[in-house]
Amino acid sequence: MKNKILAFTRKNVAWVILVVECIVFSILAPQFSRVANLMLICRQVAVSGIMAIGVAFVMIAGNVDLSTSSQVAFTGMLCAYLNVRMGWNCIPAALVAITANVLLMGCVNGFVVAYTNMPAMIASLGTMNIGSGLAYLISRGSNIFGLSDDAKIVGQNNIGGLVPVSILVMGVALIIGGFVLDKTRFGRTVFAVGSNKEAARLSGIHVKRVTILSFIICSIFV
Repeated sequence: MKNKILAFTRKNVAWVILVVECIVFSILAPQFSRVANLMLICRQVAVSGIMAIGVAFVMIAGNVDLSTSSQVAFTGMLCAYLNVRMGWNCIPAALVAITANVLLMGCVNGFVVAYTNMPAMIASLGTMNIGSGLAYLISRGSNIFGLSDDAKIVGQNNIGGLVPVSILVMGVALIIGGFVLDKTRFGRTVFAVGSNKEAARLSGIHVKRVTILSFIICSIFV
């Protein structure tokens, strides 16, 4: 019995630590366990959670992307600029921002890493500075206020007055990311490339294509 408990703890150490932390915080601060506070925490975690799904594709493929924070800044500023300054509806503004981020950041990261053999850390450090610079140019160093009401639905609205929309978006993103990695041929190639690129190449896997697609998928989730 003791061995089974130890084996379960080792296998699920992150979940065990999370449960222990929640119990401790609930004892120290009873208001921590209130539903409203838990929903607030989930809302704050949603953005990082969705980003982490995309980063998982890059890391599983054996690389790293340090430019995600600047991608968030660039995409958010571009979307806000189109929505507020240009008067665009939030949906086309978001689609243009996503496309621009994929082309300028995801594709660049992927092509540089795949075809120049530059370490992913160095390549993404470069695009991190590019993303931050573009965000600064768009915003001109100041905040952009006055987003339209439809642009606030995902970030601020709740369903049933309790569950944040952003949590549902993260849930859908988790399902999609998990399905692609676990149930599709592409997902298996991502694991194969991350395990051994040379063995994957000799097995007929297009390693460069998988590398590029992993960075593109990361940028889409970001």
